[in-house]
Amino acid sequence: MQFKPYKFFNGNECNLRLEKSGRKTDEDDNDEEHFFVGIYIYTGRIMLWLAIAFASELLTGGAKAECPDTKCGGVDIPYPFSIFGQDSCAAMSHFKLHCNDSRPFLGAFEVLNISLQLGQLRVLNRISSFCYNTTSQEMEQHKWNKTLSAPFRFSDTGNKFTVIGCRTLAYITDKDDTGKYMSGCVSACQQGEVTSATNGSCSGIGCCQTAIPKGLQDYTVFFSKRLNTSASMYSATRCSYAVLMDSSDFNFSTSYLTSLEFNTTYGGRAPMLLDWAIRTANNCDEAQKNLTSYVCKSDKSECINSSNGLGYICNCTNGYQGNPYRQNGCQDIDECEEPIKYKCYGKCRNKDGGYDCTCPFGTRGNASTGRCDRGLAIGICASLLVTLTTLLGIEWIKYKQRITRQDLMRQREEYFHLRGGQLLRNMMSRDNNIPFMLYDRDQIELATNRFNNMSVIGQGGQGTVYRGYNLDPDNNPVAIKKCKGFDENSWSEFTDELLILSRVNHENIVKLLGCSLQFDVPILVYEFVPNKTLYNLIHIQTDQSIRTMGIRLKVAAESAKALAYLHSSLDHPMILHGDVKSTNILLTNNFIAKVSDFGCSKIRTADENYDVVKGTMGYLDPEYLQKFKLTDKSDVYSFGVVLLELLTRRMPLSVEKVSLASIFQEAMREGHFLELIDTEILHEDNMGLISDLATLASQCLIMTSESRPTMSTVAEELRRQMAGQVQQDQGVLTGISSTLALTASSGANTSEYFTASLLWLCCGGIAAYCSAASAAICVRSCGGVEIPYPFGLDPACALPGFKLTCNTTGDGKLYYKGVELLNISLTEGQVRMRMDIATYCYNSTSGGMNSMSWLLNLKGTPFRLSDFGNKFTAIGCRTLAYLIVDGELTTGCTATCKANDLMKLTDSVCIGIGCCQMAIPGALQSYGVIFDSSFNTTEIYNISRCSYAALVEASSFNFSRNYSVSSAFNDHYHGQAPLLVDWAIGNDTCNVARKKLNYMCISRNSECVNSLHGVGYICNCSKGFYGNPYLKPEDPDSCQDIDECKEPNKYPCYGKCINKYGGYDCNCKFGTRGNAYDGPCHIGLATGIFATLLVALTTFLRTEDRLDSINKHQVIKTLILYPWFS
Repeated sequence: MQFKPYKFFNGNECNLRLEKSGRKTDEDDNDEEHFFVGIYIYTGRIMLWLAIAFASELLTGGAKAECPDTKCGGVDIPYPFSIFGQDSCAAMSHFKLHCNDSRPFLGAFEVLNISLQLGQLRVLNRISSFCYNTTSQEMEQHKWNKTLSAPFRFSDTGNKFTVIGCRTLAYITDKDDTGKYMSGCVSACQQGEVTSATNGSCSGIGCCQTAIPKGLQDYTVFFSKRLNTSASMYSATRCSYAVLMDSSDFNFSTSYLTSLEFNTTYGGRAPMLLDWAIRTANNCDEAQKNLTSYVCKSDKSECINSSNGLGYICNCTNGYQGNPYRQNGCQDIDECEEPIKYKCYGKCRNKDGGYDCTCPFGTRGNASTGRCDRGLAIGICASLLVTLTTLLGIEWIKYKQRITRQDLMRQREEYFHLRGGQLLRNMMSRDNNIPFMLYDRDQIELATNRFNNMSVIGQGGQGTVYRGYNLDPDNNPVAIKKCKGFDENSWSEFTDELLILSRVNHENIVKLLGCSLQFDVPILVYEFVPNKTLYNLIHIQTDQSIRTMGIRLKVAAESAKALAYLHSSLDHPMILHGDVKSTNILLTNNFIAKVSDFGCSKIRTADENYDVVKGTMGYLDPEYLQKFKLTDKSDVYSFGVVLLELLTRRMPLSVEKVSLASIFQEAMREGHFLELIDTEILHEDNMGLISDLATLASQCLIMTSESRPTMSTVAEELRRQMAGQVQQDQGVLTGISSTLALTASSGANTSEYFTASLLWLCCGGIAAYCSAASAAICVRSCGGVEIPYPFGLDPACALPGFKLTCNTTGDGKLYYKGVELLNISLTEGQVRMRMDIATYCYNSTSGGMNSMSWLLNLKGTPFRLSDFGNKFTAIGCRTLAYLIVDGELTTGCTATCKANDLMKLTDSVCIGIGCCQMAIPGALQSYGVIFDSSFNTTEIYNISRCSYAALVEASSFNFSRNYSVSSAFNDHYHGQAPLLVDWAIGNDTCNVARKKLNYMCISRNSECVNSLHGVGYICNCSKGFYGNPYLKPEDPDSCQDIDECKEPNKYPCYGKCINKYGGYDCNCKFGTRGNAYDGPCHIGLATGIFATLLVALTTFLRTEDRLDSINKHQVIKTLILYPWFS
């Protein structure tokens, strides 16, 4: 019989034929075989399709993974979350949200945002309130409690329990108050005044915050009725509030205390964070063993263990973004499209899961971190071009050098003749008595090493002075001055003036030896004076023994005599100096004064009227500044300023550009000039001389020049004072029994007044100077603790309020008002102290609680308790401790332990379980501790007998679970915990303090910093300097330059380090380039050039023997030109 063809699912036909007789032919056997083969193929394909479908279901989690992302109002709802009523396709039932009025809700919490990456929901949480009802005259509580479903936990990292009120104690506990968890904090206003609270500060006054533990799924809030806003303060602040909320979103406002603003901002709710996770497995390792329930579906996803309880969340791997809970949900990030987020300074090329950032061809470096530099390839090409250019330019350079030399010689001759050189030479030949030399340009350049900066020994308004050699057979050093600001119209009188100056011959005036007329400005050669300047003696020298009153008077008298000689000698016309100052008065090894720097000034005075001010600010005659007319009385005024420097050792112009002369004249008028006098010379025997010199200086500084004395008069007065020179006392200011009146020249015995003046100076006015006077005997350490000024052990060694005590007869430790000091920091403006720990312990004998508390009082001192560095810390299993300031409750916190679960106390975690901490308000100067008797260890004394509380340095505290169940906390700190105390100078800001005489930042390279912790200021060394900014500049411990090159770990340099004043240079070595401050240098252009030339030279030498018949020049030409023209 014949069957019809049978069509399989794939469309192929199989013909089956059987003979009626039932006998099969060979053809029939083949057909039957084909039939069974078809059946097998069909069955195999069906099984394959079933396997594929099963695997797909297994990998994608069924239809749930294909759920679409949804929205509710303006909030995105990404899978694994979904909305009820939309196919119910969330990853699990607890992830289904309700959408009501276009707002998503998780139970009673309105959802503001869902983060897949962080595993968090941001929701709105109800605020609990505690308000006074004026009708019932009772407090009414509106509490709130909530239990979260399995996947959710209250975020311990993002939330804080926040309490607002002026007399409020609020608790957060587990929902049914079963004792598994309890914490809380105290918020109060000092003396009940709302004004004591501060905007932005939640540290106990009007507001407090405390952390919560991990794993919290339910909580409730309640208020203590003992602290309330009833009749005493309801009119000012009627309500208290408490809520668990997102701490990053909270900024306290004082209006929260006096209005309903905090409660109504979000309609009685506050933002809060919930941590969520997939809780079907304990961790990633366990979850990945069951692919059926594993929800990280994207092949570019990774599993992350939950940080708050068991479970896990999914994230896209690095380089991908999207939804890791979906198949193919994580897509590659094209980093090249986001250059701000993904830096690349070279060529950016995106790749799957990342990107390549490479330097373009011909450059090198790390393009991901910095710009690329030209490398070896560019160097090779450039070197060939440079070599060719060099060969072509050699002859041109030689030609230009010949032309330049000819021009230079011609210019020298031109300068010499235009400057009257030939005329001067003729006059010198006629007058053989003139000891004066004319030097060639080559001699001057050789002597100064072409005016090398290393040869500079001084600079001023007149010019620059260089040390020179090789100008005489004995190679004696000379001072070579290059004048500046030269008036070209003065050259006509130059010859006569030089001859006049060469005739100046005075023991106290630097001798003019000669000049050079082959430059564009005058070059004058003087004798060299070896012992530096008067400025160095006054302001830099640290040895007081060579800065006696006698030496100061001697220098002043000799300088005045020299200036008087310039003004009135019969040997020459009047010579005006024009730039009298301490740096222009040189000193020999025997402290003989020699006035210098008058030559340029004289040449410049051909015209007495100027359009531009000449001289040095601080020394300039005010009348000259008005009329631009230089007179002999201008030199008198400047000399008066020098006299002030000798008397006060102060700069003529302060950092704030305040004139010493004006301060001194005002002090003379008010009778306070002694406040300015240098303490090194404030000796009983010197008072008459100091008065006379001050009066003389005051006369020199009179505003109108006609009223000033002449230099001859000044010199005569100083000569007279020299005759009666007094003895200098170099010791401490003691034994003072007489002084002078504060006016003109009275020498009457007014010891009582002077003693009072000195007491003011040392105790309030300029204590820094008094401390410097007695620095030699000041003890600067005690018990291993350094004592830097303004601190000290003696009133003469410390600023008022900074006197410390060293217990030399007892434990040898350092104390301040009975409190031990551990460390003093000038930079931070802090001291580290040790303060007693308060205890509250059960007494098994009496059956009651024993309390031991302490009080720290720093009122009336420069000290404040550090609000940034300290935290109020309470430890115990049933503890409520309060911080008390001025007898008023300020803040507090609660520490409890889970019932019968003490072993689950966590080391290093102080969040209410066994330990609590609270921030404190700023600028506190006292504190005490008390314990609330309603929280005590009477019933649990066999487990936890004591509670502890103290103000503790937060960075040094690390909670141990043993602290709550033993005396380990008290024992660890030996009953005294470290705390930080901020200090500052005075009550003024920096801007105000700089204008006062008692300004304390007196070191060079120091700066003033306003206190961040109350009134006053502190001083710091400027960047690049270290030391004590409160010391005088000449003190070796004042602010000194840091040699950064000697501290490579602190100041990295990957190249060549060169120290400089106030900083350092870090350069790449020759042949390399890059930023040596940030990373290693790379081979650059110079190395490329060198390598190419080396290769070319090597090639030439190797082929030279084989190319004897070829001209060497042809080989060189080929090496150079072939790459460019082939």
